[in-house]
Formats: sequence, C-alpha cells, structure tokens
Amino acid sequence: MNVILQQPSSVLVVSENVETVATVRTALADASDTTVRHEPDPGDALDTFVDLDEIGCVVLDESVPDVASFRTELAERDDLLPVVYLAPEADRALLSRLSRFESTTYLPRPVAESVLRKVLEESRERYYRKRVTAEESDMLRAFTSELEIPVFVKDEAGRHLRMTDVPGGADQDAIVGKTDREVYSYDPEAAAEFYADDMRVVEQGVSIHQQDEASGPPGNRHWTRVSKVPWPADDGSNKGLIGVAMDVTDLKEMERRAEQLRERLEQFASYISHDLQNPLNLASGHLEMAREDGDEDALDTAAAALDRVDEMLTDLDHLARQPPRAGGGEYVEVPFVARQLWSFVATEDAELVVEMPEPTRIRAPARELRPLLENLLRNAVEHSSTSPPSHAREDAAGRQPSGEPAVADAPADAVEHSSTSPPSHAREDAAGRQPSGEPSVADAPEDAVEHGSADVTVRVGALDDGFYVGDDGPGIPPSERETVLQRGYTTAEDGSGTGLALVAEVAERNGWSIRITESADGGARFEFRDALVVTEPESAHQTGPSIRLTEESAVPGGDVAGSADYDPSSDTWTVRCDTAGETGPRSCYVAHAVTDGSVRIQARLRTVDHVHDRSSAGLWMGDGLGETDAFGSIGRTVGGQTELVYRPEPGGDLARTVLVENEPHEWFRLERTGETLTCSVSVDGTDWVALDQRRVALADPVRPSLAVSSAVPGDPCEATFSTVRTYELE
Repeated sequence: MNVILQQPSSVLVVSENVETVATVRTALADASDTTVRHEPDPGDALDTFVDLDEIGCVVLDESVPDVASFRTELAERDDLLPVVYLAPEADRALLSRLSRFESTTYLPRPVAESVLRKVLEESRERYYRKRVTAEESDMLRAFTSELEIPVFVKDEAGRHLRMTDVPGGADQDAIVGKTDREVYSYDPEAAAEFYADDMRVVEQGVSIHQQDEASGPPGNRHWTRVSKVPWPADDGSNKGLIGVAMDVTDLKEMERRAEQLRERLEQFASYISHDLQNPLNLASGHLEMAREDGDEDALDTAAAALDRVDEMLTDLDHLARQPPRAGGGEYVEVPFVARQLWSFVATEDAELVVEMPEPTRIRAPARELRPLLENLLRNAVEHSSTSPPSHAREDAAGRQPSGEPAVADAPADAVEHSSTSPPSHAREDAAGRQPSGEPSVADAPEDAVEHGSADVTVRVGALDDGFYVGDDGPGIPPSERETVLQRGYTTAEDGSGTGLALVAEVAERNGWSIRITESADGGARFEFRDALVVTEPESAHQTGPSIRLTEESAVPGGDVAGSADYDPSSDTWTVRCDTAGETGPRSCYVAHAVTDGSVRIQARLRTVDHVHDRSSAGLWMGDGLGETDAFGSIGRTVGGQTELVYRPEPGGDLARTVLVENEPHEWFRLERTGETLTCSVSVDGTDWVALDQRRVALADPVRPSLAVSSAVPGDPCEATFSTVRTYELE
C-alpha cells in the first residue's frame, strides 16, 4: 500500500536484552494504534523490512554487536527511518558515528516512560510526514517531467524553482533561478506586471485564476493563460507559489480572426449600402425619364448604371473574400478608370482634370482600385456644395425637383480634362511626380467633410511613388485629417461614415500609406504613397553601344567582402558576397561598369544560394559606392520574391517593396534615363513588363551592376547570372 495511505504502526526493538523490550512495551502500553515487535538477531531484523512496511521506528541498545554498522545498514534500506539508541553510558566515539544519521536519537538508561513514549511517537510521526513529503515530491517530479502540462513553482522572491518540460516550452536551464523580470526582460512593461502579480500571490495570499498575459512586440505577441496560487509554509506564511501557464497564442489568433471576420461582414454590408446608392438612384431616375419621355439615351444611361452596380458587387465581393496581397498582381490604367467612374459621380458644375500621362499604370487589383477612386471622386463632388448633400445632386438621375434633366449626368469626357491640361501640381519634381506612398485607412462618405462651393474641380495625378486625388474646395482642417480616416466618422445627420473607410481598407490591403493635406487650390488632397507607378510602360530608347562590366566593389566597403567571376564559355557570372561584421542595411557586392548618360542593364538570375530570406541578388544602379549614396535595385530574394529597393536621395531613407508572384522571376532589367529608373521583368528576356518607374537622384557617372547581398555575417550568399547585357541608350 502506498505510504500516503498507510501510517506506520509498529516499533521494532532489536535487542537481546529483555529489559529493553519490556521498557518499550510499558512506555507504549496506552498507545492502542502502536504495535511493538521484537527481533533479538540484527540479521533477522534487517529481513523484517522486506515484508513489513508498517515499521515506523527502531529501538537499539548496547546488546547489538557493532551498533554503528547496523545503523548504516538500516540507512541503506531507508534513510528516513528513525532510530532510538538506549544505553546506560555515553560512548562518545559511538555517539559521534551515530550523529551522522539525522534521524538517530540517543536516550541514556534508565529513561522515564513518558519521555520514551514521547520520543517514539514523535519519531514515528516525523517519519510518516517525511515519507509522505518524499512521495509527494516524487509525484511532483513525475508530474512535471512526464505530463505535458505547463506547471511551474516559484519561491518567495518569485524565482523559478521547477517547471514542466513541455514541447516548445522555455529552456529550464535558462529559467530556473530567475524571476519574471529577468525572464521577460525583452518586454520590461510585461515583466514588471508579471512580477507584481507573483508578489501579490506570495505576500498577500491572493489567488489568480485564468488570467491572460501577453509579452513581446506588437504583431508578434505571445499569449499565456495563467493561474497562480500560494504555496503555504508550516508557519502560516507563504514560501512561494504554484501555477499553471497554458499557451493560448493560437487561440488568441483565432479570436482575432473571428473578430476580423465579424468586422468584415459588417463593413461589407455598410459598403454595399453606401456604394450602391448612387448608381441605383441614377438608374431609377433615368428609367423614370424613359417612361415619361421615351428617351432611349436615358435607357442606355440606366443600363450603364446597372452594369456598374453589378461591377461594384463583384468588386466588394473581392474585397470581402480575398486576403490582402500587397501590390496586387495586375496593373490598372488610372486615367481610363478615373474617367469611367467620373460618369457616375459628376454633377453639372464638377470638372475632372487628369494630370498624368495617358498610359500611367498603378500596380493594384482593378477590383480594389475602382472602389477607392470612386469614393474619393464622389466625396469631392458631393461635398462641393454648401447646401445639404441632398441638394448637391437633387436626385440621382441628375434632375432638379421639377423633373428637368441636368447637365450633370453628361458622360465623363464632357467634363474632364486630359493630361494635356496645364498641370497645377501633377508633376511636382524633376521626374514629373512626387515621392510615393500608400493610402491609409480612411473613412469619409458623402457627408463626412464639406468641400466648398457648388462647382468643384477634381484632379487625379501621379506622384513619384504613388498618386493623389485633390479638389479645390475649402479642404479638411488639420485637426480632422486623422479623424476622417476612421470608420463611422461623419459630420452629417444622415451620414454613414463609410466611403473613406473603404478607401482606407484598399490602401492598407495594397501596402500603401495615405496622407491628407491641402491641395494647391486650397482644397483637400489625398496622397497615396509606396505604390508602384509606371507612367511610360514602353521604353522609347534604342540601344546603343554595349558596355562591359570590368570592375567589382563592395557597397559600402569595410566589412563587406566578395568576388565576381565571369565564365566566357557559358556566358555566366558568379557573384559572391560575405559580410564579416556589422554592415549597412543594404550591404552588397557588385560587378559593374562605369558610364555616363542613359544606360540599361539586363540579366537572367539563375540561382541565389543562401539560407536567409533577406539575402537577395539582382541588378543595382547607383552613382557611388558609399553607404548613403542614392541607388535603385531590382532582384529576387532567397525565398523567390521580387524585391525593389531604392534610396531616392543621397542620405535619404530606404524604400523597399517585396512582391509575391505566382512564379519567381528570373529575367530582370534596370534602365536609367535622366533621374528616372525603370525596373522591369520578363518571362523570356524578350518581352519586358515595367514594374515601377521612380525618380532617383543619380549624377554621372553611374554604375550599372550585378549585385548580391548577404544578410548574415559570416554566411556568404552566392548568385549566378547569365545573358548579362549592358547598353548605352540613344
């Protein structure tokens, strides 16, 4: 039977002296729960322990030969078993040897019966408690080592004493002896909170149940559901705490996704209600006109509006179902889409001015760019009136209350200007565009912000790395520019606060940033940056003389080393980069030429050999090899993603875009004309598609290059290139 369930009930007397046996029996005569056993022979006494578990104490006297040796044999069988030694005289040498055993008590004879009884009962009771403690300790050891339940024990100072070794858990050697302030030092706020809870449990005796705790940086939080209870001591104080910590990070992620889904469903419903109102009213009004006047053009307009309803439902369904994918996978011609959408939002006094070249394309799904542009155009038009929004367009059919049709519903080309109109601020830098960005989450529907007089000019233009939509109304006060981006924000009684929320969501899905500022005409201007923009998809330059790559360099120098070797028999370059220590954020090794003017380099990147997904290889072009010099590059990461990296201005910040493609690209081209860099890809090295055009302040001479970047010091990255061609451009 387990020692916890069976309390020892026997005292074994090992002696040839019958007086000793009688003394023990007399002392325990009133103890009904205790049995006295007698074994005169020490050898037989040792055998007794094989069959009996109820012995709780052993009594010896001087009749036992070599008492110290016998005591040692007892300890080898059970080191917790107490021994009482009765002897008439104190043999100092023997007592010294017996004192090495903690549970040995010496009583000189003669001894009072009451004293002997007390010693024997207390010895037996201590033995039972020690055996129970040892058994429980063994149980806890098995519990913490065998069961995959994350249990931990801490002392009065909050230091870890023991914890379960569970798969994926923390390293015990790194945790034991440390408090949570040390274990979670990477997150000081969380560490202080966890430690304070430990001290409340220990010092105040408070129990904590099912408390969710988080540690780590935002976006990468680790969640634990913790219960802690006091670990009481015999004196009534607490000598520590015992707890259970369950990893609920996956559960929290599921809860987050469920909440996102709920919000998505709510947003989808609000978007449908908001966006369909205009084309449905337009179709209804023109159907009424057709019934009254027999106007076939009105029927055509109604049919177009209903087609737009179907298109909008498809777009919104895409937003609701498809996961975000930065940069999308297609390019949309912005001027065409803007004019197409204008026909559904324009009023009599509204004018659209497209301030970008006709072929300008932005990398984004058309189903996402259309809702963004339509809501921005509608926001500008419907808030251009100082009258209530319901009077800005007297009805969606474009008619006054009298029923007379208004000119406002004329097709887009009747009211818009093309890119040949005098640009007021479309091309605001030497490359013809401003720096780039990404739209943020915004939300100002038709009633969110009032935008001025009855007539409005809306301008759509290109930035250096994005685009903008602006108007000439009174604008948005700086204090409201962040607020209008919040879903549900509105300044009108009948507003829903939905339109700009959809704009913001599209921006966020595509990795764009958004900035609301004042336009050159004093109105509101929404700038979207960190987008990929191509204003001239087809290169207008012919190739001139070819250029050889004759030099190799580290960018920057210092701890960056490498090599570049050309094999003429296979027309293959092998470039290797190794960072030996701390380097700049885009350290690489390049094989390059040095030339002036317009230039193009193209190559097939066959392999990139490295273990770190931030390492990459591709084409690079800069006017210097320093850490802060301007440059642009396009290539492929070890993970197969297309990567574009720029430093547009000397000493400026890096801009990095990573595109997730269905298939990794192998063919890359980098072209410099003036201060514009064009990054292109191809599937066969013949037909090229421009991914991005951006202003980069490069001065002559420039260095068209093959480049390899290693992200891990001491772990080189190697790439092979073939069909490398470099040309001057005419």
